[in-house]
Amino acid sequence: MIKCLNNKKKEFEMKDIISRKRVLILMLSVALGIMAINIFAQFAGGDGSEANPWQIETAEQLDAIRGEYLGADNYFIQIADIDLGVEPYNEGEGWVPIGTFRGYYDGNGYVVKNLTINRNTTYQGLFGQIHGSSIIKNLGLIDANVVGGTHVGGIVSYTNSNAKVERCYINGKVQGACYVGGIVGTHGTGAGTRIEDCYSAANIVCT
Repeated sequence: MIKCLNNKKKEFEMKDIISRKRVLILMLSVALGIMAINIFAQFAGGDGSEANPWQIETAEQLDAIRGEYLGADNYFIQIADIDLGVEPYNEGEGWVPIGTFRGYYDGNGYVVKNLTINRNTTYQGLFGQIHGSSIIKNLGLIDANVVGGTHVGGIVSYTNSNAKVERCYINGKVQGACYVGGIVGTHGTGAGTRIEDCYSAANIVCT
């Protein structure tokens, strides 16, 4: 009788251990799922690879290209026109430039509208400094109003190393103290640095 009770006790303990493990596995799965949702919610889709770039559809997603997403192993593609003429991007000093950027951004033929910057400091533009083998391409900037100090550009403030800007255009106004340009404020001296097939219809003002 005692042996029978002991066996039942062990069986109950084993079932309890199995049940606890199942609960822990379920909790871990939920936690990992939430983490994945939080990561991918920053962008419209993709995984950041060259074959499957992060997809940028909104102003918030464009603004999420910060921190760890600035590295050379990050690829982005725009999938809709983006309007920055909304709060908080059109308030106060306006848009904070993306940079230092070392990745790859394909505007995919879409535009960013109503970029507003009013900050009397260096390296002002949609993108700040771009370095390494970074590429900004296929992007239009419409009705931009960019006011900065030195090294001020509509698309990019400063290019360096082998960075490239390709098939981009801008209209609106770009203003600064010196080193001011519509597409790029200051074009670096790196051997591979290029600005190709771009044009500017922006009003350039040097103060």
